Amino acid sequence: HFFGIVGLLATMQLNQRINPLDIYIPFGYKLKLLSFIKSSLLQFSFKINILEIKSNKKINIKNIVVTSLRKDAGKTSVIVGLAKNSSQKMGYLKPFGDRLLYRKKRLWDFDAAACTAAMGSAESPEAMSIGFDHSKLRFMYDADTTAEKVREIAALNSRGKDIMLIESGTELNRGLSVHLDALSLCKYLEGELLVVLSGTNDQICDDAYALKRMLQHSDVKLAGIIINKVRD
Repeated sequence: HFFGIVGLLATMQLNQRINPLDIYIPFGYKLKLLSFIKSSLLQFSFKINILEIKSNKKINIKNIVVTSLRKDAGKTSVIVGLAKNSSQKMGYLKPFGDRLLYRKKRLWDFDAAACTAAMGSAESPEAMSIGFDHSKLRFMYDADTTAEKVREIAALNSRGKDIMLIESGTELNRGLSVHLDALSLCKYLEGELLVVLSGTNDQICDDAYALKRMLQHSDVKLAGIIINKVRD
């Protein structure tokens, strides 16, 4: 359905978006979507490109969900490092914004702003999160519509990218009650899980064993583990 897209576009307009926006939709729905947008009578300061995808064509983008088991493990720094040292084009998302930043009447996640600036991304950080507050997210979305919304913003931000790096909330289970935890994000986007561990030697070992036990009961694929902030 198209009902939520006009509200999203209106929010981008209120946030003074100027970068072009690409919208991917199933083949045969372009005219219907154009008509729906025009019927809203809204005027936009940014260009909107509507791109149709045939049902038998799949966008070959690898999605990697970056998470951690402890606060301040360094996920955002790892993401920036990976993007700056890779020959592949990388994009960024943070569906559950838990570090709210308010500037010039615009809301976005601090990590999203930092990553887009460091990676030189053309995409606007406010389009990389679907919400910041548990109560509002519970009111607006259920499990199915949350999954749909995550896929929607992923499609909007992944044009021309080889890999999408999707940052979870503070820890792996952050956002679980609103269907935006790291494992759920992996399932929505058919992504792999990259876990950043940090702390003392014992803490890292404990977290690694806990992660192994947790993934034994899940069908999520582990992309790898990065041990960050190693102490001498």
